[in-house]
Amino acid sequence: MLGLLAAVWAVIPVNSKLGFRLSLRWFERIFIAAMLVVIHLVVFESLLLYFAGFPITPAWWPLDKNTTLYLLCLVLALFVYGRNSGSKITKWNIGVFDELTTSLLHAGKFDELSELLQRYLESVLDLASSDGVRSRLAAAIRSSRGDFHITFEDDGRVTLGRNDPVRWYSRQLFSIRDWLADVIGPSERAKRRARIVAHRLLSSRKLTARLAISQPYLCLRIMERAIQVFDGFQDNFFEELLANDSSILYSEVMGNDNFAGGQGRRLRLPEENRLIRFYCADVAVAGKFGVYKSIGEAVFRRIDEDDSFVRRLNGRLLTFVETSKKHDPVYIGVYFFRIMVFEGLHQRSNDHLWLHYMPLFAGRLVDRARAVRPGDEVEEFPTPLAYLLYEITSTTCDWIREAENLVEPGDVVSRDGDVGPCIYICFEASEAIGRVLKHVLMSEKFTDRFKTMMLCTVLHAYRDISRCSHLWLLSLSLQRYVISPYEFFRDDEYLSLLMYYYRSQDHVLTSETKKFGDAIDAALTQKSD
Repeated sequence: MLGLLAAVWAVIPVNSKLGFRLSLRWFERIFIAAMLVVIHLVVFESLLLYFAGFPITPAWWPLDKNTTLYLLCLVLALFVYGRNSGSKITKWNIGVFDELTTSLLHAGKFDELSELLQRYLESVLDLASSDGVRSRLAAAIRSSRGDFHITFEDDGRVTLGRNDPVRWYSRQLFSIRDWLADVIGPSERAKRRARIVAHRLLSSRKLTARLAISQPYLCLRIMERAIQVFDGFQDNFFEELLANDSSILYSEVMGNDNFAGGQGRRLRLPEENRLIRFYCADVAVAGKFGVYKSIGEAVFRRIDEDDSFVRRLNGRLLTFVETSKKHDPVYIGVYFFRIMVFEGLHQRSNDHLWLHYMPLFAGRLVDRARAVRPGDEVEEFPTPLAYLLYEITSTTCDWIREAENLVEPGDVVSRDGDVGPCIYICFEASEAIGRVLKHVLMSEKFTDRFKTMMLCTVLHAYRDISRCSHLWLLSLSLQRYVISPYEFFRDDEYLSLLMYYYRSQDHVLTSETKKFGDAIDAALTQKSD
């Protein structure tokens, strides 16, 4: 039997052995030891009967020896399996979990560690943030007189302050109350150690990289509590997702390209796209967690630090528009913003969700663009980078145009949504588009054809909302911010370029946007005066 147990133990996976260690407390150890003793007594019943003179099994027991042994082994196996599968991290085994995870983390055994965290990370965070009725009751029992000071060290040790009681019975009373509080709920020492363990694990970039790819939905389940423990966890999580084009971020974003139906450009959120639904089903969650910052900063790092990536963006367009864009981190980042901001619009959010990352993306791309080459003038998009700039412009214009589907004729519209339907995001997008356009028009790295097309995209948005008399305030906002992207500063060179590319437009479009051209003229005249 012992040989069989040893053989079975040898083939048990390491993760199961680690979980087995964590599931054994003093009660489980006593029960297992007692069952093993009983099994051995049954095995050697004849010998015990010979020396002691009495049998182990009573006369009324209906089963024979072999059946009894089988039943005892079955009970023991079921008990061990049940305790192992239902185990979690508590105040009793947080020390063992600390030792195991520290060893695996520093040994670089991330596969074993990630499997272990799949089972136990949530319970560690629960212990670290434990604040239920039992915890409050334990804290009340543990509390001492006002001049009794307790210090909890970083390693979890508890030390008494200078005014601690010196009498024997006072110390004994403190020990009894502390023991009783520990029985009722987790002590501050246990919760502090759990926070230290959680911080050590969540702040490891290598471990986060492994979890982001292999167990991303675990990361989503713990996201709120993880940010409280280590505020850089979400940033590291999205940086790894964006760096790996086989991650769920790429698959979910590209699986989210179908319209939701009905009016407007809002995209549907399929049930299987759990990451996008986590943040966008209620955009208040995206605002609370600041996911736009995590996505935006990850895109910045790819543009600023990855020279090979930038070389590809400045290469030939080839099949980028049809296929390669689905593996491009900038496109994925922009498209995530597209989904999120459209949800904000249709959920009538008064949070712009930092759509102002669009001009920041445009500025970084313009800085990294190559110079104009012969033959670029005949191409609509000379490079993938130029196409990404167009996507940024088109997406921002779509947010502005969406006001047509959110506001009914006769509605009163205001920027802050104090009266009428809330289209605050549309006004914020009208401010952002002017800054996107300025980056492109002021750069010498793009052809006149490309700049004319970019302005044309903006003018089409202006024309569409100008046709809606109830959106006159929004069209005025768009006109103002395109002419003066930074409200309190007007650039003569930019205004001249804006007028030049405006006059390069199709005559039908210029006649439909005559008020826009007149506003540029007025701004130029004001500057010359």
